[in-house]
Amino acid sequence: SVISRFKTIPHYVPIRISLLLKCGLENADLYMKLSDQKYVKMINAGEAFIPSDADRFYKKGLQHLYITAEAADSFLDVFQKNMNLVLESESHPPSELSVISLESLENVERIASILGWTAPVIFAAKKAVTLAVKAVSNEPNLLKLLKQKLKDPTSKFSSHVTMQSLLCCGFCHQLGWTSESAQMKLGLAALMHDITVDESAYSDIFLWNQAATDNHDKTPEVLKYRNHPSDAANLLLSIKDLPADVDQIILQHHETKEGTGFPRGLISSRISPMASLFIIVEDLINFLEESENYEEKISLFIKHREGRYNSGNFKKVFEVVRDNVENSRQSK
Repeated sequence: SVISRFKTIPHYVPIRISLLLKCGLENADLYMKLSDQKYVKMINAGEAFIPSDADRFYKKGLQHLYITAEAADSFLDVFQKNMNLVLESESHPPSELSVISLESLENVERIASILGWTAPVIFAAKKAVTLAVKAVSNEPNLLKLLKQKLKDPTSKFSSHVTMQSLLCCGFCHQLGWTSESAQMKLGLAALMHDITVDESAYSDIFLWNQAATDNHDKTPEVLKYRNHPSDAANLLLSIKDLPADVDQIILQHHETKEGTGFPRGLISSRISPMASLFIIVEDLINFLEESENYEEKISLFIKHREGRYNSGNFKKVFEVVRDNVENSRQSK
């Protein structure tokens, strides 16, 4: 993700300072960006990047330093090895898994800036996801299954559940549901809601969702996808002291206000508030897929979804999403 998001690979690519501290990068020069055309070498290859270096750049208001595009392969190699160590080590603290997909964390921060979210909102969301991961970690079979799904940090599953977890918890905070319990429930549901979905489904998720609503389609692949909310909810039943409502959120996350969703065909009045939030956030994430301009796409989402989310528990949640966007525009 360091270089693939650019249509034309630039001469220099940004690396988060926090990542440099975790992974180190002793075999590449580090540069500071002065302008689009000018970069100044700050640390030579072979020199360790230490916390005092990071503090120096943070004080300048910087979040990234840069390496040359030629050095990106070396960085990716070191970074991949570090990620694999985290995912394969049974003794590693479970909270490490809360940083599931770094690319998605970047995207969440971009979306948060458009919505006008403050740093404490994002911090609360990350904390909630950490609590959710700890809950899963208490069940070895579920932890093993989650690790398998997250083994490739570039997977669509990894990206999807990260954004779903953090955005659900962020909007939960904006709705005034500020208890750790409420946010943890959404984080746990987000981590597990697609645990039985094949990775290939994410390449054409709209078609799979459409096929699943056709009850006449009895093909094995469609039946498996149609039943994935029930299958995921049943897996969670092995968690000791499972918080109430988590299985309900997962069971209802593909329902719609008109009753055309799956697996139960519920109408809006029968869909819970938390499930309503979950549904809207997942719809937003899918709507933003492959977008280059989040600000424009979020505005289009507000315009196109007004009629879809104007009843039941959907209405209040959608109003909060819309108000966040409008308030952020006014503040700019």
